[in-house]
Amino acid sequence: MNLRVKLNYTRRNSQNQAAFLPLVLGPDAGNGNLLDTISIDATNPYNPFGYTLSAGGAGNGPANYSTVRRRLVEAGQRTYSQTVDTMSATATLDGSFNIGARKFYWDVNAVLGFNDAKQLFTGNINAANLARALGPVANCTGACVPFNIFGGVGSVTPEMLGYIAFDERARSSQSLEDYTANISGDLFDLPAGPVGIAAGYEHRVQYGSFTPDPLITAGLGADIPAQPARGHFNSDEVYAELRVPLIHDTPLIKSLEVGGAVRHSNYSISGSNTTYTGSGLWKPFSDLLLRASYAQGFRAPASASCSVRNRDRTRRSTTPAPTSRVRRSRPRRPCARTASPTASLPMAATRSRMVASSAS
Repeated sequence: MNLRVKLNYTRRNSQNQAAFLPLVLGPDAGNGNLLDTISIDATNPYNPFGYTLSAGGAGNGPANYSTVRRRLVEAGQRTYSQTVDTMSATATLDGSFNIGARKFYWDVNAVLGFNDAKQLFTGNINAANLARALGPVANCTGACVPFNIFGGVGSVTPEMLGYIAFDERARSSQSLEDYTANISGDLFDLPAGPVGIAAGYEHRVQYGSFTPDPLITAGLGADIPAQPARGHFNSDEVYAELRVPLIHDTPLIKSLEVGGAVRHSNYSISGSNTTYTGSGLWKPFSDLLLRASYAQGFRAPASASCSVRNRDRTRRSTTPAPTSRVRRSRPRRPCARTASPTASLPMAATRSRMVASSAS
């Protein structure tokens, strides 16, 4: 009997930078948040037009401008800092036993792991504060500082940035528990060789969560709104395999064997499914092996696919020229809890095929 244990822990501290924040507001901005609804009031001291640039909507006049675009150079480059902790622990206990003259091998395994990631984004803006700083000057009181969106580089003062800027914080985590047990050996002998069998069981539990910054959840950042999400699932799977040698050391049949396997899977989020595999191996002579196989398979949806509602996607922006574009995200449709895996993601079956290969 053997016992093997492995522990692993890592912490990653990393940082990357992006270009200055592309500040785009107006009814055609396509941000999907409050920035699309901001009007620039006529009383804003930096409005050079003498009338309100209206985004339309409730409480505003008809929309009379498309977008206003500006790189927020004064805030510096956007900085993303990540701290990621990852831990895994694995343990394997294996051995063998005899039943009569037959020897069987067994093993049991356990895997525990988690991943916890925190991200700090400096260089975002609070859209609600920006709307107040661009709105009627009479409403910009207290800590509010009127914002100059039309000036050139250097026209945005530290006081203006201090009012509209904020540090965005997000966190995600995943955990895994995986337990397996396997047994294999030879059942009996045929003229062509022993009949082999293997069987096993697996139980798995996975959990994941995503917690965006509350301002992002409320749609008050420059990012696409993202909602908190969490989800988990567990699965139980059993399998059995059989290998049967049919002919051995005859003319044009160095060896001939057939095999089969069956696996039954049950997922808490999507039901159960049974798949089958069949194969045949024919070796006419030592240097040529022909293989034919048929297999069924399926993939159950992951917990993230079923639990995440509207996740933040990367927004692609060019320089703030009139041709700048913004790509919006689309919320994913959650998985139906009562659907089977084959209904959520169709089963993919491979047809029988013959493969020629060089045998060692």
